[in-house]
Amino acid sequence: MYSTNLLVLSDALALVSGSPKQYSKSTDAGNIFTSYLCGDCGTTLWRETTGHPGIKFLKEGILETASGAKPTMEVYIENRPEWQAAVAGAEQKRKQ
Repeated sequence: MYSTNLLVLSDALALVSGSPKQYSKSTDAGNIFTSYLCGDCGTTLWRETTGHPGIKFLKEGILETASGAKPTMEVYIENRPEWQAAVAGAEQKRKQ
């Protein structure tokens, strides 16, 4: 339904082992969004988009310990379930 992503400078993230698979598609805003998946199990590791060059969207769920970072942006807010409140103080965006 939704996920928490940490925005990391591309130069600050290094792949230690393995060869991720890639899947790219166009976003509703006209950018190219590329997902990098574990080559063994298919778990999404991070994503990149032409709309935010130099940034990787790291999936927080792959980390052994949660970062504790508070969300600063929510995207695709029109898809938010009615029971889920907006994150106070986070930028609200309709498109990626």
